[in-house]
Amino acid sequence: MIWLLDASISLSKQRSYIKDRLSKIITELQSAENSVQNIKHTICSFGEKLKIVSDQPSDNIDKLIKDISSISIDESGIENTFSATEQLCNKFKTSRNMIIIFTDEVRSEEHTSELQSPYVISY
Repeated sequence: MIWLLDASISLSKQRSYIKDRLSKIITELQSAENSVQNIKHTICSFGEKLKIVSDQPSDNIDKLIKDISSISIDESGIENTFSATEQLCNKFKTSRNMIIIFTDEVRSEEHTSELQSPYVISY
């Protein structure tokens, strides 16, 4: 699973809630009946540019929370949601992944449409 977090100033206040919620979700996945314990998670952030925060996918909750805490605020005011998603799809296209996006914005890109992007449709 790839967790893509908006690095904008406006979402920075909600980051502690996101850390708590993410921790609960991962714990539930790991302890679920018919467990999916082999799921590894990667933390990424976006603003003007995509940043892959996790050095490698992990199922260690403490490491993932530390990765979220290390996300620096992007003060550009630009939130390239779909560009970041497209870059992740290209980077991880040889493996099956789910991208979960945390944002409070619609998008900054005028040229990208979720209906036109083959990455959103095919992944």
